[in-house]
Amino acid sequence: MIRAAAGLGILMALAATPALCAAPSQMLTVQSSVATRCKMLPPQVTGAGTNFTSAGAGGRLDLTNFVNSSDKTQAVNAQLEFSIVCTGAHSLTVGTQSGGLNDQTAGTPGSGFVTHADYGLSASWDNTTKSLTTNGTAASVDLSQTGPASGNLVIDLNLAAGIGPLQAGDYTDAIIVQLNTAQ
Repeated sequence: MIRAAAGLGILMALAATPALCAAPSQMLTVQSSVATRCKMLPPQVTGAGTNFTSAGAGGRLDLTNFVNSSDKTQAVNAQLEFSIVCTGAHSLTVGTQSGGLNDQTAGTPGSGFVTHADYGLSASWDNTTKSLTTNGTAASVDLSQTGPASGNLVIDLNLAAGIGPLQAGDYTDAIIVQLNTAQ
């Protein structure tokens, strides 16, 4: 009986040993972070009467059928699509530097001629669309977002037919797309 009791005591001691040696539970946190940043690719351009040439961080959109045989503008519809990814809040503006197509070479227009052609511009980003019509002064639309967004910024440029007659010259404007992470 003594042996049985001693054996039982040893058995009880062995059964209790793992509980005494067990490590307390531990939690390991795994973490990382993603910086707020934005990336914009060069645009894909479509539109009859247009030709786009990419150049570094910008490009050049040529209106190849700008005027008709009466030297008045022909209708032009061009669409520019920029693929954009922003991981957080960001500011995005699209604007016109000169407020329309201006003749860069002419002085005072001749009698009955014009040296400026206005156009319409609309920009769509992350379910928001804003528009403007040029009027000879710089203007822009604000498409900023308070959170992350990914997709295509779509810019539609529409030049109406019948402006003019235009005086001979080189007509230019700059469409400026400015994208920054929010501060």
